[in-house]
Amino acid sequence: MLSRRFLRSIFQMNTVSHFAKSAPSLTQTMRKSDYLLKASEADENERLDIQHRLLLHMMHQKLLHPDIPERFERVADIATGNGDWLFELKKVAESEPSTTQTKYHGFDISSSLFPKLESVANIDFSVHDFYKPFPEEHIGKYDLVHARHLVLAVRKSSLPTAVDNISSLLKPGGYIQWEEYDFADQLAACPPCKMTSNWEAVFDWIVQRGYSLTFSSDTAFGW
Repeated sequence: MLSRRFLRSIFQMNTVSHFAKSAPSLTQTMRKSDYLLKASEADENERLDIQHRLLLHMMHQKLLHPDIPERFERVADIATGNGDWLFELKKVAESEPSTTQTKYHGFDISSSLFPKLESVANIDFSVHDFYKPFPEEHIGKYDLVHARHLVLAVRKSSLPTAVDNISSLLKPGGYIQWEEYDFADQLAACPPCKMTSNWEAVFDWIVQRGYSLTFSSDTAFGW
């Protein structure tokens, strides 16, 4: 049984609470994606860049929770998209002297947003559907597994499968950092106003389609 430390960041309207990401293409044939955003549009790469910078701002420019060590041998990023998070983490790690050479690996259901560079030192990218078991060479190999912004990509009924497969990548004693929006907390933090009924309509629509308003709690499954 793996020893797992599940780290959650709950994003509310203006604050981030700490507890101690992605764009699959709709046109790929591996599996029909549940992702609600139009990840196949040409401006998706720009949207992911902006989203990454916004997240960093909300996290006070910290990529990792303070309880997570800053040095690892192997790091995996789930639904990596264009690899923004991996590149940023690698840049920070290389800015400080260390004897540890970290290997980074990004997984996504589509390669459409992977960097177009022929090679990036110590960063690899693979096409994989996290609803399916990962290849044996990746099982139990990663000190840190990172995921974020899957709230509109994974239906609530599919969360157990996704969590089991993603956590299978961890070494014993490894860490998962998973950052998500909890829509229910957003609504609770918003004072009654003209927008409240609009938010309620949007959230009702999300629930009707099988997605979760309390994603970070629903992913824990007793960890």
